[in-house]
Amino acid sequence: MTRNRHEAEDLSIEVFILAYRNLDKFRNESDIFTWLYRIAINLWRRHIKKKKINPISLDAPAYHDSKTLLKDSIPSAQNDPELEEAAQNKEIIKKAIDELPKKYKEIIVLYTIEEKSYQEIAKIMRFSVNLVGIRLMRAREILKKKLGHICNIG
Repeated sequence: MTRNRHEAEDLSIEVFILAYRNLDKFRNESDIFTWLYRIAINLWRRHIKKKKINPISLDAPAYHDSKTLLKDSIPSAQNDPELEEAAQNKEIIKKAIDELPKKYKEIIVLYTIEEKSYQEIAKIMRFSVNLVGIRLMRAREILKKKLGHICNIG
């Protein structure tokens, strides 16, 4: 979610340090992975508040490294209209996701990028499965309105 490899590595280390320090607080009410994910989400939220950045904005200076890595790994779209259009669409989609309210953006990232199930997201976010479904539906509706012209949906 940081879109910056170095920051993600630092936060990952912090997650495990916090987990180790608070292992006595783990109540076995959920899977330990869900507990670690919850720590990671909370740490990420504190991180973005501290830096006062848009959490998943690809234009923020903190994300320059990952943007450069991504750019260097993609073949040039010059002189290929299909690749150029795909690259433009990808940027439009990223921008649309960036503009989502945080509560929808988190759900979209967990579901589509992290490939978590509704049940896993509900445990991680401490929501009901119904709320996960509602927020995911609303996020999709917003994206559908913004991106309908790209995906031929409407």
